[in-house]
Amino acid sequence: MLVPKVAASDFDGTLFREQQVTRGDIEAIMRWREAGHKFAIVTGRAYIMLAPHLKEFNIPCDFLVCNNGSSLCEPDGTMLWQGELKKTAIAELLRDPAVQASQQYVFSAGNELYATHIGKDSLIKILSKEWDMPVRWIEETEIAEMPPAHQLVLSFAEHDEAGAAAALINKRHSHIVRAYANYLSVDITPPGTDKHSGIEKMLDLKGWQGAEVHTIGDGDNDLPMLQAFHGATVATARAEIQAQVNHVYPSVGQMLDKEL
Repeated sequence: MLVPKVAASDFDGTLFREQQVTRGDIEAIMRWREAGHKFAIVTGRAYIMLAPHLKEFNIPCDFLVCNNGSSLCEPDGTMLWQGELKKTAIAELLRDPAVQASQQYVFSAGNELYATHIGKDSLIKILSKEWDMPVRWIEETEIAEMPPAHQLVLSFAEHDEAGAAAALINKRHSHIVRAYANYLSVDITPPGTDKHSGIEKMLDLKGWQGAEVHTIGDGDNDLPMLQAFHGATVATARAEIQAQVNHVYPSVGQMLDKEL
């Protein structure tokens, strides 16, 4: 079987910029796929938070790596694989002052979101209304009764606060979790889980081992996949990210056309 090329793009800040996915990028994705190649979105978002945009912009894709590699699914949300945050790990985390300072605890479990510890500036309150997104609102005492979760998302008022919290969590709890600063959020996944591992797992599931993989992103949580595969970034990425890749493109579409 001929192994296709695979292009994997981050969503927020890369494909989705200024609240838009451009028609030019959509048309480039279509050309890429018409040539027999595969296109994936690799994101820190849960599927339920990505789905409204897939529909709104009619984004063609072949698979999704969500929750920073801790859940893998088809474009229609069919779950193919998910990791697990151990309940003992969650209990340890929630005793940490750096975690308790968050404006929210949002757990991804399957294709559902569970939210608690909600502060006045919680992002999930805003997004659930803006996107008419179903969320299960629970008490903190009910966390132990949730289904197995594969990601916990915290939120903070400033990017520097999120970065500091992620650094502390990794310093204190790297044996049980992995934390990524993601703008105002901190995404927490099982250890050994990242966007690189998620792509590798999906390639195995699809039988595409050995595929030529091209990745593009703009954030710290993108670096594992950018460094593992043919990595690029967009021109709006921070200088620190641009310095760690070989190519900088104005858009995802321009990368796809260049690599056809």
